[in-house]
Amino acid sequence: YYRYANTRPSSNYKRTYYLVTPYAIAKIGFLDLQAELNYAGGKYYEYDSTTSDVKMQNMSGWLDATATFGPVYFGGTFAYVSGDDPNTSDKREGGTLTGGRDWSPTLIMWNYDRSKWFGELASSATTGNGFGTSGMANAFLYQGRFGVRPMEKLDITASITYANTDKKPANYVSDKYGYEFDVTASYKITNNLAYMLGVGYLWTGDYFKGTSDSNKVQDDYMVINKLTLTF
Repeated sequence: YYRYANTRPSSNYKRTYYLVTPYAIAKIGFLDLQAELNYAGGKYYEYDSTTSDVKMQNMSGWLDATATFGPVYFGGTFAYVSGDDPNTSDKREGGTLTGGRDWSPTLIMWNYDRSKWFGELASSATTGNGFGTSGMANAFLYQGRFGVRPMEKLDITASITYANTDKKPANYVSDKYGYEFDVTASYKITNNLAYMLGVGYLWTGDYFKGTSDSNKVQDDYMVINKLTLTF
């Protein structure tokens, strides 16, 4: 349960809502499954005056499956974060729940390392949601991946990901964020030190044209190598 009343003296409203988060992890033979659902409901704006309140109805979910056969594995991920409907001023369906900073499903789209050190990938024709530091928002995400572990310490993975908006902003020409192809190789140097080399390519979607189809977008790519120390 969440209650935020710091805005009452200045703006005459508070926020009161609750969050329900069931999740499950299961292993069935060669198949590893994970699932999570989040729902936030209540009042996004609860006014002390006669101004009409604004309800909160945010939802996010995640389903992941990985099948392992010796050194080879296949996997798939579906993720969803609700967006705010521009046609419902009395409800706030998006903007509070996100995919979170700890979850980076790709190298470019909603990757915390990339957004932290290089900034958002937004265009001048859009407002916000440039795959920033807050995590996945207002989106459906679909991903398939293939990996191989030729030795105990080495893990090589290739994935293809597609994402589009849940709620397209008013007058935007498209709901498509784009397609991304990633290849990464991770080597475990010690029990808590790993080195990763990765290449990602984003076929940028027309969402970033904003409200005019005449605006131009271009594809993006990145090469990254990093050391990760876990303690």
